[in-house]
Amino acid sequence: MKRERIEFLSSISAEIRKDIVRMVGVAGSGPVEMPLAISDLLVYLYWENMSIYPEKPLSEERDRLIMGVFKAVPALYAVLARRGYFAREELWHYRRLGSMLQASPDYNRTPGIDAPCLLDGLALAIASSSSELLLRRQPTPKVFCLCEERDFPQDFWHEACFAAETNLSNLIVLVIVKKSLKTGISDDEEKTILSYKNKMSGYGWIVSDIDGHDFQNMEDTLSVLDMSDGRPKVVFVFTNAGMDYSFIDDSDSDDVPALRHREDIEHALEELEERRSV
Repeated sequence: MKRERIEFLSSISAEIRKDIVRMVGVAGSGPVEMPLAISDLLVYLYWENMSIYPEKPLSEERDRLIMGVFKAVPALYAVLARRGYFAREELWHYRRLGSMLQASPDYNRTPGIDAPCLLDGLALAIASSSSELLLRRQPTPKVFCLCEERDFPQDFWHEACFAAETNLSNLIVLVIVKKSLKTGISDDEEKTILSYKNKMSGYGWIVSDIDGHDFQNMEDTLSVLDMSDGRPKVVFVFTNAGMDYSFIDDSDSDDVPALRHREDIEHALEELEERRSV
């Protein structure tokens, strides 16, 4: 990937992070940490990897993204707006009664949303079913499923086994692993992730890692995945936790506003700009 392209993607990510802060701030509530953590990943997918048709959001040829991380939804909205699925002004109505952009995405109303936002096993079940149907098409659309690293329920592993047995080679599960810039990942977390990798590999999945903030690394890994090898893929995406921003604290949740006042929003935007210039 050329340096100019990386700089272009980085500039888009910087603007999307600002939009995330603005939309959550205007709404007065909403998750911030996870959206900031995965914005680079979504920018790479929607600008470099996925086949998308914003002017025809229901095109049968499009790649699909199944969101299994509820707290990541603002990042997806911001990316879809920048990609032209709907007007960017819609972001400022996030979470308002009757608006297009609800806290939980409505795939019947919001262009670019391919399925309800469900957690882990249910999201993977939708992604697996979609992948199985799309395998019959040529060229074969890809199906991405975003999950967060956690104690996956049993139904997740049932679906993972099904995907391998059904040879869903166009299915790519992206497991978001948040790490702190200061402390990284604990030994227990590393052991857990290794156990997940071993289990998925044992089922027959192709397993890999990427740095969720390194566009070249994403390109080197995701662009060479073989969609005809008969094996589903799982990619562990390591991201820097949003709590490394000073304006995010332990109170950040779906119920407690992270950005309560205009001054909070302005401070957050200033810090994002400073991070960009470093």
